[in-house]
Amino acid sequence: TVYGAHLYYGLIGGEAAVFGALAVALLALWLGALFDSELSALFAVLGSYTAPLFLPELRGDMGSLVIYFTVWSLAFSFYALMQQRRSVYVLAMYLALIVFSWLFELHLRGQWQGALLFQSLQFAIFLAAAALFALRSATPMSKSDAWLHFPALLLFYALQYDLLNRHLPELAPWIALITAAVLLGAYLLIRTRLGTSGLAARGLVSAYLALVLVHSVYLNLLPESLAPWVGLALILVVRALLTLRENEDTVLASWPFIWAALAIVLFNVVRVLFNWEMQSVPASPLVLLLYPALSYFAYLKLRDDALIRTWTPALLIFAHLSAMTAAVHLIDTPALVSVAWLAVASVALAGGFMLQDRRLGQSSLLLFLLAGLKIILFDLAGTEALLRVGVLLILGVSLYAGGWVYRKLPPA
Repeated sequence: TVYGAHLYYGLIGGEAAVFGALAVALLALWLGALFDSELSALFAVLGSYTAPLFLPELRGDMGSLVIYFTVWSLAFSFYALMQQRRSVYVLAMYLALIVFSWLFELHLRGQWQGALLFQSLQFAIFLAAAALFALRSATPMSKSDAWLHFPALLLFYALQYDLLNRHLPELAPWIALITAAVLLGAYLLIRTRLGTSGLAARGLVSAYLALVLVHSVYLNLLPESLAPWVGLALILVVRALLTLRENEDTVLASWPFIWAALAIVLFNVVRVLFNWEMQSVPASPLVLLLYPALSYFAYLKLRDDALIRTWTPALLIFAHLSAMTAAVHLIDTPALVSVAWLAVASVALAGGFMLQDRRLGQSSLLLFLLAGLKIILFDLAGTEALLRVGVLLILGVSLYAGGWVYRKLPPA
């Protein structure tokens, strides 16, 4: 009614409309507290944060807008704490970020310092609100509450990083790490005070930390030439995280870091398999050899773990593929590449026999098949007679010995 009276009918002036909107919001809050009505409080939140969209008087300059939003954020956070209405500060959190960002991009794009100050203030206010809410209620965050908060964290991160990347690109990753550290500190404080953090809050904080580490550290701070080495190290990290057993005393959840590490590993796997921009990587031939070696090592360590046994076939497949592609990238003679494939197949078969691992032994059949087809279809035509005889001899001996060893594998 206030907006219509001012914008469409001209019945009241700009200042009167502003005071009218504020009065309606405060009245709605009072009624919400009086009748214990969550809907009235949410109506007040919606009206307060959308007022600058309709009333130009509220968006005159950056300072006034920052003060306006900050005061309401503090007010609604205080109301949410007093009335124990988490939805009030959650809705305020989303509207503050979205509406301010909209107004900033449309009207105040040049005043980015004020926008950065605003984002930092909102992060501090609503982080404090969430922390105090948990302490006041003496209960950890539920799973549904965590799902309500996580998109807001993503939104804050995206908006702040975009702003910093435009104006302070060198500091953007470091500031992102600082905000992640502040979030972690608040989480640890609550955990210490309550004696527990709950699975939901633990997963929420861990997921945000994993996001910041991947985006700010791996994608922006790490030199691209070192990325394959990091992916190589993360194979061991994933192996360690997969064997980690969590309980109530575990500070952080492992699954966000596992998925983040797997994403990095898979990206580098593709890079290694296709030898994509590996020339700039220090000791790139060694990297090509270490990927299959560490993959085989991880497979052997994880194959007997009942909880993650379903992942080991994929790990074994990658180990074989990376070994075969490493031979392709490191050996210039096609026939010798086939010999290397036969060697990998023979080692896999022998390993399956010695370790009594039927899966490892059976996987060698595909390697023998691919090596044999490559030799017959591609290698024999363009090679010298002596090399051709040698390759066929190696193929025959490998297949004969492989068949004999295969019969000795343990039954399924």
